[in-house]
Amino acid sequence: TLESLVKKKRFDALLAEQLNKTAAFKFGMELYSHQYESLQRCALRGSEERPAVMVTAGTGAGKTESFLFPLLNELYT
Repeated sequence: TLESLVKKKRFDALLAEQLNKTAAFKFGMELYSHQYESLQRCALRGSEERPAVMVTAGTGAGKTESFLFPLLNELYT
């Protein structure tokens, strides 16, 4: 969940609150494993190097969030 990532300081708490408030992504919603792994790998605060991440999954499996969450998280902080 985004909640678990916030606790691990891998996702911005205010961004998670905003996503929850607007119902874009509820705070307690389970992330797909590829979304979680993408956020884990891309949360390199202060580092200039960003990993290359490729996600393949079926339609409706949350591929967009796999790149969008790390991007929003980086821009939000």
